[in-house]
Amino acid sequence: MSFSKDFSLFLLLSLFFSHQLNAIEYNEILDVKIKVISYSKMRIILNRGREDGIHTHDVAKFYTGEDYAFKAACIYTTKKFSEWVIFRPYNKEKIHKKGHRLIGFYGRHRVRIKNYSYFKKTSLLRKMIVKKKKRKDQNKRKEIIAELFPQKEIFPLKKGSLSLSPFTYHHPHNDLNLSFGLNYLQEGDEFRYTNKLNISALNLSQEKKRETFFESKFLILNSLFGPYEASFLYQFKERVQGKISPIRYQHRFSPLGLTYIFPMHSKNFFLTSLETGYFPSFEIFSTENKNPSLVKKDFYWRHYFFLQLKFKINKKAHLNQIFHFAPLHRMSENHLDIKDSDFLFSTEFSNHINKKMALKVKEEISYDKRRKIYQNDSPMELKSSVMLEWLW
Repeated sequence: MSFSKDFSLFLLLSLFFSHQLNAIEYNEILDVKIKVISYSKMRIILNRGREDGIHTHDVAKFYTGEDYAFKAACIYTTKKFSEWVIFRPYNKEKIHKKGHRLIGFYGRHRVRIKNYSYFKKTSLLRKMIVKKKKRKDQNKRKEIIAELFPQKEIFPLKKGSLSLSPFTYHHPHNDLNLSFGLNYLQEGDEFRYTNKLNISALNLSQEKKRETFFESKFLILNSLFGPYEASFLYQFKERVQGKISPIRYQHRFSPLGLTYIFPMHSKNFFLTSLETGYFPSFEIFSTENKNPSLVKKDFYWRHYFFLQLKFKINKKAHLNQIFHFAPLHRMSENHLDIKDSDFLFSTEFSNHINKKMALKVKEEISYDKRRKIYQNDSPMELKSSVMLEWLW
């Protein structure tokens, strides 16, 4: 028992004397640099610490060249840095970060600094270490959480636009309509989600006319279908043609389609984007009218094909072309009816006035056989519009 007590006392004495031996000797000189200066608190942080023999309660004089600058006492130390409180009087102009010479003042016979507990509690170096440790712990915690619960931003990129067209010309009726559109895009590394809403209305004539188109498309990138991307598509159309003709509603729903995006290797190439796709779609067609004989409802399948090309003319001018072709699939006879097909071809030219605004000119030609059957209207239609678009 006595041996263990003696050994413990020996260790304590060894630590004490080693600590004293590492202290700055009287008149010992160290070249130091001030890393941080606080004139309000009269504190400095040096690039020397315990491994250089500096310990708390050390007192030293600081010189710039041969000129005396100030005297300070050490209040906090780490392995490589130390914090000192400056005694008055001092020359403020000589407290800088260019370099100083530190000369030990008391050596091993250090004195106890008054209010040392306060200085230690308010130490700038201590606060910096605590903040650094917290930041390191937080980063480590985030890394662990990211490994255990990997999360990815599904839609990090968000874009939208609002367009207004004061002039939308319809042929063969020679109507001038007022229309507006709303587009919204969310895109990430694995998904792309787009919404489109276009409404065209005419209130200047006696006839009541309105056309609404909504499209929602969800694309899964890097899917299990090789180079093809799995897609979901929903379209809604509403058409009001006069007061007598029935109101027409059309829903196109495709739970699973395939889209192929051709890789564009050169950014300077004129063709910047090329997409093609196929959607087996289920369609619901219905009409609404006060006359019961004009009310109809129909269900059928179509094979919906599309092709989209985007061209870059210059930094501000772009060209976008879209082609849709949807032949009817007659389930009773199990064959394609090419004669009963919908098609649409549109060309859109855009010129960006600035980052938030663009001027667009759009030409669109479409064919829909059911416009003739159920609304006594021309199956072929041409639209020409000039619009302003606001981007965000």
